[in-house]
Amino acid sequence: MAFQNRLALDMLLAEKGGVCAMFGDQCCTFIPNNTAPDGSVTKALAGLRALSNLMAEDSGVENPLEKWFEGMFGKWKAFMMSLFMSVAVFSAILITCGCCGIPCMRALIVRLINRALSAESDRAMQVFLFLSEEQGFNDWENIDVSVMS
Repeated sequence: MAFQNRLALDMLLAEKGGVCAMFGDQCCTFIPNNTAPDGSVTKALAGLRALSNLMAEDSGVENPLEKWFEGMFGKWKAFMMSLFMSVAVFSAILITCGCCGIPCMRALIVRLINRALSAESDRAMQVFLFLSEEQGFNDWENIDVSVMS
């Protein structure tokens, strides 16, 4: 009911600016226009930007890379710096993978192949022994083991 009354008042007083225009700062829903060009929030932000620039100038720290980017790219400096940093991080990840990941993967693959080949030679030996037993082969002293491996 209170909301409906408020809506009715706002509709009746719309051409005069609504209820809050009549009461001004005392209105319970009054929102001051602090974001206007002459508003306090805008003034505060401008003051903070000026203070930040002043502190950066007076810090005594000069970054020659930043000056070079400023001279080279002008207003695109921030975009180009972020692009170059992204490329640098991507390159670092690739180098890390190349120096660490690839040798580890290579060692794992070599171990896998060796294990597969040794398992295959074990199976071949088992088949050979099985076939030799079925055929009654008993001359084990004359077998050349180097041929089987």
